[in-house]
Amino acid sequence: MIDVKVNQEEVKELYLEELKRAIKEAEKQTIFWDMKELVRQTNLSLSTIQRTFFFNQDFPKI
Repeated sequence: MIDVKVNQEEVKELYLEELKRAIKEAEKQTIFWDMKELVRQTNLSLSTIQRTFFFNQDFPKI
């Protein structure tokens, strides 16, 4: 019979390190989408996007 023991603290530490790395990598990325791509990526209609975000001053537009 095989007996496998897992150090829960080690697993948790590895998980948190990898999570921090992934968050840092995501923060480095800046994504620019045109309106067509925004509709495709969010699965929202153009009118919903415009009504919800387009005129919101807290939603950056470039």
